[in-house]
Amino acid sequence: MYFFTSNNEAETKGVYLPKYSAELPPTDPTRVRVYNLRYQSDTQGNIGQVRTSTHVSSEKDFQKLCDKNLKEAIKLAAQHGAHEIKYICLYPEGQINELSSVQLRGYAFRD
Repeated sequence: MYFFTSNNEAETKGVYLPKYSAELPPTDPTRVRVYNLRYQSDTQGNIGQVRTSTHVSSEKDFQKLCDKNLKEAIKLAAQHGAHEIKYICLYPEGQINELSSVQLRGYAFRD
């Protein structure tokens, strides 16, 4: 059974996956440095991963939803002590349907 709603903005969901068991003090999210992830080797030395996802219903919303995912990722990373995040947005391929989402994969770093 599917439920469809119109003109409702999808909520962004996210999770922080720590690399270590130590809990770090939070940082100020407005001071977290943000970079695009260019190479897999750029993930070395991370303190954890951030994954976010937002349902998408139109290709024209891809960039807006990537930005929304990034805001959530920064918030989650800062809550877990990150000073920096490197990320990549992942977009659905093919036909967009009720299961399609724009996702973000990010790696958190601490100075």
